[in-house]
Amino acid sequence: MKWVVVICRLLLGLTFVFSGFVKTIDPWGTALKITEYLNVWGIGGLLGDGDGLRIAASIVMCAAEFTLGLMLLLGVWKRFSAWAALAVMCVFTVVTFLSATVLPVEECGCFGDAITLSPWASFGKNVVLLALALVVWVATVTTTMVAGYVKGSHKRKEWPAVVVFTCLTVGLGVWCYRHLPLIDFLPYKVGTDLREARFGESEGGDIRLREFTIFNADGDGTWDLLNDPGRTYLLMVSKLENVTPRVKVQFEKMAQAASGRVITVTSSPIPDGLADTYNLDSGTMITMLRARTGVVVLENGIIVDKKQIN
Repeated sequence: MKWVVVICRLLLGLTFVFSGFVKTIDPWGTALKITEYLNVWGIGGLLGDGDGLRIAASIVMCAAEFTLGLMLLLGVWKRFSAWAALAVMCVFTVVTFLSATVLPVEECGCFGDAITLSPWASFGKNVVLLALALVVWVATVTTTMVAGYVKGSHKRKEWPAVVVFTCLTVGLGVWCYRHLPLIDFLPYKVGTDLREARFGESEGGDIRLREFTIFNADGDGTWDLLNDPGRTYLLMVSKLENVTPRVKVQFEKMAQAASGRVITVTSSPIPDGLADTYNLDSGTMITMLRARTGVVVLENGIIVDKKQIN
């Protein structure tokens, strides 16, 4: 029985660590998924209209999940982590059931973009994890009741580890927000051949790549852009009116140092007389860059570099 409990605890901890990590390194993606859930539930304005609270909620939530996973794996604060894991799995199981039935979402987002699961598949996965959490909870509560609970001195020795876990995870989330995901699970990763994905004969591949379309004043400019020889620097701005002076200066420096064509890409309406400016769907832009402002470098239609500018 002891080994059954250990295996359940390790499987549960590994799942929490993996889930927390793949979402922590993509705070933008997690924030978008949180927003999607809130909109489906009719409380989309809960975190305001800006990005600040949504990103903060994303980083904190993922840090908590990752830290809880480490606590389970390493046996730190066993009683607290057992209660927390059971509570989290109860909430997640209910949420995924609702997402699969009365409040449907297209994809659960449990493992970010690393592994996509349908709401029903996610619900089934959570039922299994809930069973594991229940086994760990029963074993832990029973043991601590018999043993008279963990002494305070023992808990005091463990709290620095919890603080370190949390700080490292929050720091990782902030770093990935200010830069780009540490590991890119998205279809627009460096090395992706947009020309082949968009105009190739194969019907397979990610639908988001096949739907990549960019417009200028003359109409659809996707073919010309992706077949432009040499390097093309896409200065990407979700909304032109939100460009800060600091971002503008960095864009100007990058344009001066560029070794190829430089164009501006935005989801805002293009003002009259603004040359070399293209429109791109805002959702595609965020999926491509995972930031509101940044640069994507193409070479013969292949993504060779990406950088957030803030």
